[in-house]
Amino acid sequence: MDPKKEAFLKEILNSSGNQKEMLPFIMSMITKAKSEQINFSTEEAMMLFNQMGNKLSPSDQNRLMQLFKFMQSKGTK
Repeated sequence: MDPKKEAFLKEILNSSGNQKEMLPFIMSMITKAKSEQINFSTEEAMMLFNQMGNKLSPSDQNRLMQLFKFMQSKGTK
C-alpha cells in the first residue's frame, strides 16, 4: 500500500472525538485526501465509512452516506 495512503488511513482510524466533532473531521480529511491526490476504491471508502459510522450520530451517518453516494456518482473515489 502507498505509504501516504497508509498514513492517511491510520490518522482517520485512530481519530477520537465526540460525535459533534467527527463529521467536520471527516470532511476535512476528504479535502486533505483530494489535495494530496490520495484516492480510494469504492471498497476502501465503504470500509472507512463502516469504521467511522459508529463514531457518528445517526443524522451524521446519513449525511456522510449521502456525500459518499454523491461522490461515487461523480466518479470521485
